[in-house]
Amino acid sequence: QKYYDKDPYMPVPFQNLVLQGVPECNHGQLVPQFFMENGDVLMPVVYMRRIIPNVEKGHMEITCHMDAMCLMGEGIFISGDTRPDHTLVDYSIAGDSEKGQRPQRLDGISDVFTYRFTKNRITREDVFTITGELKVKKVRLVFLTYSTDLQMEKDAVTFGKGVISGMRATGYEKCTMREATDDGSYDTPHGRLNTEVIWERDYVPEAGILRVSWEMEYSS
Repeated sequence: QKYYDKDPYMPVPFQNLVLQGVPECNHGQLVPQFFMENGDVLMPVVYMRRIIPNVEKGHMEITCHMDAMCLMGEGIFISGDTRPDHTLVDYSIAGDSEKGQRPQRLDGISDVFTYRFTKNRITREDVFTITGELKVKKVRLVFLTYSTDLQMEKDAVTFGKGVISGMRATGYEKCTMREATDDGSYDTPHGRLNTEVIWERDYVPEAGILRVSWEMEYSS
């Protein structure tokens, strides 16, 4: 249970040497992160109510219904800083008690996300329903990749070298990138991830529907 908030355990279609997470770390690889006014960080990673598969010729679709958000801990990486707010408690490893190592549920935001798989392409769409009980400061999406030689244009990036050739995220307001550091925080069992791309949006409705998505292209 204490690894629920670590990158390799995110609900993401990982594959060795293509798309991977960093052991023992939480960059939030490819799962939307909600930064709250009170300093909490929430992610849709635990409370799945239904998982609906749909397989047809040439593509597969998986839809997951999330009843609530999960309260994350102090291990989240923010542009090289491992703690966005020093008042945060690391709920994943806090203390030795059974309660301290369990995910912490927060109601008020639900999510329905859908993965679509076609040849050399993966898309994910999230539809969040916000009740207004929780105050959202910003929403962020992080993408880590082995690919290099990046070119950026509005909400999309392309790579000249590597298995992943392109990535686009919609529903956000700005996109930034940086080279991964060699301090161990980007290391995987198959080598160091080279590039980090971050999409963010500051305006989030207090109540209503929020749609965000990403689309990835890769070579086979």
